[in-house]
Amino acid sequence: IFSALQIFTFTSLVYLGIYVIAINPRERLNHACAGVILCMAIWSLEHMIIQFPETSHENARLWLQWGAVGWIGLPVTILRFALVFTGRESLLNKAWFQAMTIGPFIVLLTAQWHWLIIDEFHRFPYGWAHSFANSIWSALFYAYYLIFIGWTLYLLARYARTSQRRVFQSLANMLFYVISACLIIGYATD
Repeated sequence: IFSALQIFTFTSLVYLGIYVIAINPRERLNHACAGVILCMAIWSLEHMIIQFPETSHENARLWLQWGAVGWIGLPVTILRFALVFTGRESLLNKAWFQAMTIGPFIVLLTAQWHWLIIDEFHRFPYGWAHSFANSIWSALFYAYYLIFIGWTLYLLARYARTSQRRVFQSLANMLFYVISACLIIGYATD
């Protein structure tokens, strides 16, 4: 049943990403939203495979590395989405902003590809689970996650208070609470 849920989640995310682009392929907000959905789909695919009971240790390790693109890229894509959503997309065109956001992603992805963030796997009846390395890289990853998601939450909370459009205030509030809840649940369960 758990595998079926993972397959459903992955399939739904892929469909949703395609749909978001299809309804308005020229809108920057749709592209930013699809980026967030793509990261979640990649991460979901990783979970689907490593939590399948018949997956070998080698395949679990391989898919974790591919899935790292999703779970390491998620904070950057959520921040980019929040910037477009709140009308601050001019930052996306600045070289310093690109270096500040893409740089940590590349560094942390490279660190994970050298097994410096997640380094151990444990076999369970449902498949494989992993644990974070006891290293500075794991701490840097958590700091990166908190800083970028915190910045996103700040942008959304501020926009909810200052937007002149009531619908966008409601959307910003909803996004703020959903992202906050996911962050709290994710930290509590990981």
